Amino acid sequence: MESLKEILNNRKQQGVVSVDSNKDPYNEDCNICNSARWVIVNNETVPCNVCQNNSQDDLDLKIRIKYAGVNQLLEYNLNNFKIDGSVGKSEPKNLRNFLNLAKDYSKNPMGWLVINGPTGTGKTHLAAGIAIRCVENSTPVIYKSIQEIVDVITNTNPEDESFNDLIDFPFLVIDDYGNQTYSDWIEEKIDHLFTHRYTRKLPTVIALSSNILDLDDRSQMRFTDPKLVQSINLESKQITIFSNGIPKAFEKAKLTKELKKPIKNSSQSDKVTYDSIEMALFKSKEYVNSKNPNWLYIHGETGSGKSYLSAAIANELINKGNDIYFISSSELIEKVREQFGNNPGKGWEYEKAKDVDFLFIDDLWGHNNTKWSDELIYNLLVYRQDNLKATVLNSSIIYDKIKAYKTKKNQISSDTIFTEKICSRLSNKNIVEQISLVSSDIRKKNLIKKV
Repeated sequence: MESLKEILNNRKQQGVVSVDSNKDPYNEDCNICNSARWVIVNNETVPCNVCQNNSQDDLDLKIRIKYAGVNQLLEYNLNNFKIDGSVGKSEPKNLRNFLNLAKDYSKNPMGWLVINGPTGTGKTHLAAGIAIRCVENSTPVIYKSIQEIVDVITNTNPEDESFNDLIDFPFLVIDDYGNQTYSDWIEEKIDHLFTHRYTRKLPTVIALSSNILDLDDRSQMRFTDPKLVQSINLESKQITIFSNGIPKAFEKAKLTKELKKPIKNSSQSDKVTYDSIEMALFKSKEYVNSKNPNWLYIHGETGSGKSYLSAAIANELINKGNDIYFISSSELIEKVREQFGNNPGKGWEYEKAKDVDFLFIDDLWGHNNTKWSDELIYNLLVYRQDNLKATVLNSSIIYDKIKAYKTKKNQISSDTIFTEKICSRLSNKNIVEQISLVSSDIRKKNLIKKV
């Protein structure tokens, strides 16, 4: 005998009714009706109450999922988030804590949750997972990428309240915000959205596609407000093998054993260059062989050989079994920017720079300075000076300018209070020895004979 489901499916083929098991909103087995959705009671065919209730519940859930905007993201359920680092680029160290924070937040969304981290570390998974968990808990939520929000802005008619409804929605999840550039009008609308939700403390999750420090001051203030914001800072997996940082171009740099003396009819500038290089080599070898080396500041114009000489000193120290780390100031600042967040630490590069036996900072003030970057460098130098850690710096800023530095009268770079403090530290003759390279471009003059 055919089941009622088979009879109804046969009728479907005749155009009477549609019961497609593949599209059934609740397609699990039922022990009461054997998935027929109907039962016979007192010789009458009636709907199965269990299936009807379950089907309605499931249909309601699917409607809420679609309305929330996560119907295409169900694989990002928080239950699927891997905390062992086996999926994606995330450093697994703090993933369990971050997942627990996301789960707790989804139970009772209050305030803002800002999720930050490099591409591939799981920002979207956590953001969408929170939205999905809220849908399951019957908590009103809307999930949208920033581009979808822009589409709402641009497609809204004057009489349409879609955008106003969105910015005032009880709980909003915004994904992929930060790297985009829009017209002034759209930027004003986006700013209005954040201002509205910020002043009213409406629950909001924001997954950033850029570093917080790359945003404007207004956004930085909002996204780091300790009274409103919780943060998840996802980090990329750390490199376990630390390089000494010496650029490949300088891996074979050496302190020369002899110089090519200028001929009798050489220009005065060539003779001065020769004398400065001879003195630089003498001081460099003295530094390498010192039992208690302090600090060395190498200065000269572009092309004078500052980086080469620094790397040559570093290579000599490595050959003696010392632990060194060579990094430019601009690269160090950029690495710390990438690690920025409310979590402790500034990344392994900064920690290495703090504690290594010999630190080499290449091209000090060769980057685009800000008060933040000057403060970062200043704190690093203070730590190393106070802990008597040997440090070699090179820069195009001559030493006399550092000694004579006065705020707003003898500007070096960003002209902040930290610039002045750095100069004060470097001016301490009891700790810092200086080497002056006079040549305007030693690469062209080629006066050093490489042995």
